[in-house]
Amino acid sequence: LKAQIVPITVALEGAVLSRATTSVRVIAGAPARADVVTPKQSLSADEARELSVRVTAFDEGGNPVPFGAARVDVDVGRIDRVSGGEASKQVAWVLPAKLPASTEKKTATLRVRSADGVVLGEARVLLLPGKPAKLSMSPFAEITADGSAAAKVVVTAEDGAGNAVVPQGAALFAASGRFVAANVDAGNRVYRALYVPEPSDEEGVVDVEARLGPLTAS
Repeated sequence: LKAQIVPITVALEGAVLSRATTSVRVIAGAPARADVVTPKQSLSADEARELSVRVTAFDEGGNPVPFGAARVDVDVGRIDRVSGGEASKQVAWVLPAKLPASTEKKTATLRVRSADGVVLGEARVLLLPGKPAKLSMSPFAEITADGSAAAKVVVTAEDGAGNAVVPQGAALFAASGRFVAANVDAGNRVYRALYVPEPSDEEGVVDVEARLGPLTAS
C-alpha cells in the first residue's frame, strides 16, 4: 500500500447544493510481521555456505511496508549483505561448515525484529554434517592371545570440515583373529567392536584395518 490521497464527499439526499468534499491521506502502517523464506530447510557441511533468504515486511492490514527500523539477526553464522526494495529484502546468510560444538545446537535461526526487539518473523535451518572424508581408529595396547582376552576397537569418521559423522557401513578386517560385539553407536557417532586374537604361545603383531567405502584407517 503506497501513500495516497483519497477524496471523501458528503451530500444530503435531495439537496443538490448541499455537498462537502475533503480528502484523507492514507499511509501504510508500521511493520507488524515478516515473512521469512529460505531456499532450504536443511544444509549439510558439504553444500555451499550462503543462503539467499527473502524477507518481506507487512503491517497489521497485510500490506507490504518498508522495513524502516526493523533489523535482521542470526544466532549462527553472519549476515553478509542485504539488498532489494523497501518492503522485500534479499538477505545473504553465510553459515559455517564447522557445526556448533554443542550437540544440542542443531539449528540456525534468522530473525526479523522490530525497533524495540519484538520478533516479527523467523526461519530455521537444520545443520547437518557432510559425507565421511576421513576415517580414524583408536590404538590399543598389548593383548594376551589366550582365545578369550579382547581389545576394544573404536572407529570414528569426519567430514571435510572436521564434523563427526556416524560411520555407518564401517567394517573391520584382520589377517587373523575375530571381531565380536560390533555395533554402530549413532548417538556418539562411533563404530565399536572387540578384537579377539587367535590363541598363540608366540608374540606377534596383527594389522587391523577399518574400511568405510574408499576410506581406510589402520
